[in-house]
Amino acid sequence: GKMPIEILKEYLHEKKVLIVLDNCEHLVTASSQVVNTLLNAALNLKVLASSREALGVKGELSYPVPSLSLPDLKHLPSIEQLSQYEAVRLFIDRALLVAPHFVVDKDNAPFIAQICHRLDGIPLAIELAAARIKMMSVEQISKRLDDRFRLLTGGARTALPRQQTLRALIDWSYDILSENERLLLRRLSVFAGGWTLEAVEEVCSEHAKRSVNSEQSEPTDHRLLITDILDLLTQLVNKSLVVVMEGSQSGETRYRMLETIRQYAREKLLEVGGSEMVRDRHLAYFVKVAEQAEPELYRSNQVFWFNKLEDEIDNIRMAIEWALATDAKSGLQISILWRFWVAHGYYRELGEWLARLLEHYDTIDALRVQAVVIHAYCLFIQGNFPKAIRLAQQSLQTARTLSNQKLEAFSQSFLGVFTLAQGNMREGISLLEQSLNIYRALGDKISQAEVLQQLANNTNNMERAIDCSRESLNINRELGNLFGIPQSLTKLAQLAIWKGDFSLPAPWLEEAITVSRQIGNQTSEAWALHAFGSLAYWQGDYKGANAYFEEEIILIEKFGDRFQTLWAHAQMAYVVLRQGDIQRAREMFATSIRDTQKADMLIGTVYVIEGLASLRVNIDQVKRAAQLFAWADIMREKIGDHRPLNEQASVEKDLAVIHSKVDDTEFTRLSAEGRTMTVEQAIALALEE
Repeated sequence: GKMPIEILKEYLHEKKVLIVLDNCEHLVTASSQVVNTLLNAALNLKVLASSREALGVKGELSYPVPSLSLPDLKHLPSIEQLSQYEAVRLFIDRALLVAPHFVVDKDNAPFIAQICHRLDGIPLAIELAAARIKMMSVEQISKRLDDRFRLLTGGARTALPRQQTLRALIDWSYDILSENERLLLRRLSVFAGGWTLEAVEEVCSEHAKRSVNSEQSEPTDHRLLITDILDLLTQLVNKSLVVVMEGSQSGETRYRMLETIRQYAREKLLEVGGSEMVRDRHLAYFVKVAEQAEPELYRSNQVFWFNKLEDEIDNIRMAIEWALATDAKSGLQISILWRFWVAHGYYRELGEWLARLLEHYDTIDALRVQAVVIHAYCLFIQGNFPKAIRLAQQSLQTARTLSNQKLEAFSQSFLGVFTLAQGNMREGISLLEQSLNIYRALGDKISQAEVLQQLANNTNNMERAIDCSRESLNINRELGNLFGIPQSLTKLAQLAIWKGDFSLPAPWLEEAITVSRQIGNQTSEAWALHAFGSLAYWQGDYKGANAYFEEEIILIEKFGDRFQTLWAHAQMAYVVLRQGDIQRAREMFATSIRDTQKADMLIGTVYVIEGLASLRVNIDQVKRAAQLFAWADIMREKIGDHRPLNEQASVEKDLAVIHSKVDDTEFTRLSAEGRTMTVEQAIALALEE
């Protein structure tokens, strides 16, 4: 006549026993009561409980069971090492059960790693994916994971129903949530790459104002108040549906869902309704974040904001994507955070977003002018100089039409940069000087520093260039602008190298790299590496120079900086020439000529042809060299971009060799022929076998 619990208490009282309770989540309250009662009755009793959430019993030690270990997709190990990762090993083992001849090779290994990553290392999901090997290739399985709930079915008939399909597994967890927990989980699916508590409170609660674009709302009597969010989010974390992320770059506590859970929650949101409303709120929140971030990207708290924006990059992409369909203005407001996009190397992506958003935004206003100029800059970086200049000129005219001096100076500064880079030194310097004068009148110090930095490219007036660079550095240090400091230091180092002073640059460049890494500014870091390569080259350390340029190219090719890549490859050709590999140097110079021609970068073409002229001296074809140097001289005079002192000294050495082998009359004749050549004729002569 005793209750079962009383019988258990008596039986276990003196025993040393381990009790295992499996799958407690659907009876978590009852499980915790039973465990607590038995532990109090039997001092030597131990309980091992598996559950989606902790039981909450005194003395309980929680051990979160992680997903299976995964390889790094960016640095995939060798095929032999891949199977050391649990997720990959499970996939291979289960694949072999249904396809005994399955082999991992260099073609399918990346897709296996991708499948395991996209399935978050969840064992059941990986088993179900591997079972499809009988009918599909690994690549086909990977491509179909956007529809994973339809794909991942067909578990063992003897397994529990919830273990026979991926959807059933998550249904099991979803069905035992409270209504408000389900509501929050559905709304959280609009976030990509994680979120902060503040973001959830803004986007997922009724505290956030509804957008006028919303035509849907969830058909439910339940409403989430801002005061409910923390407790509900805590419950979802406790129930293992939301994960607390470790190691955010900004230092903020962030949360995320496994991608499989997120896709499930998104399907539920679309099914129940309310998707448009929540995505409108999500977009509005990230417009607000962008507005807060913009002035902070050059202030004392900029490290936090650069890192925060990098933490939120997937959400930013999600917001812009929604803006394309609903509100282009909001998308542009997020996209014009150009310092962040530039620092982190997102040129190509930013250019594509801006091009698409501008197609949907017809208003002629300050926002459009800014967006067009930044779009032009993205095109410039990718090597499309003509279109970049055309767009910047249009923006300058629009800014003047709007009588907006700040926008006028903004357009002039970028147009000046493009014009300088193309090789028109006089016009470029004039545009930059006009921009600087406006910024000085407006008292805009940060913009003054940026324009002064570009004026330091004036090799025709080295002392003025040095003064501009020092003033830029002083302003940036005064403001604590970690975005600008590395650029100023690198330019000072480059100016010193151009003057032939090799004692000063190294400490400046080391600081530039250190500061760049504080805010993740890969662009500035790459330019500092370029300057280090230049320093090593002019000191005769060709092996070191080559190593710096190779490191620079690896960095810049990740984000598609075509402009910098052109200069890096041209410099490497010079290094190879000085190392004595004439044939390889000629091939590299030939590639550089094609690239500079394609980019319409005349000064780049001149610089490369000077390298080929030096190559001709090295193989004792001094007459052709004399013609090419004469052509380069006249072209530099036309575009107003004279050689820096160190480069001129190098050319003088080659000219001395030419003079030692050609008499004055012949040299004069050859020089006259060279000065009358067209660009096409000079290129043909330079590349002639």
